[in-house]
Amino acid sequence: MAGGFITTCMTLLKDYLDIATGLSGFSLNVYLIIFVLFLLTGARRNLLRSKHGQ
Repeated sequence: MAGGFITTCMTLLKDYLDIATGLSGFSLNVYLIIFVLFLLTGARRNLLRSKHGQ
């Protein structure tokens, strides 16, 4: 399940990159993707912590 979810996210990110690169500057989109990935990993850590911690 998790593997499929990650694969789906990667595919969506790749599609987004293809579109965004055509629209505007590349570096801005890279920062945006890093920010989104940071949010995703942070949310997952919080979910795991709340499940196991309490």
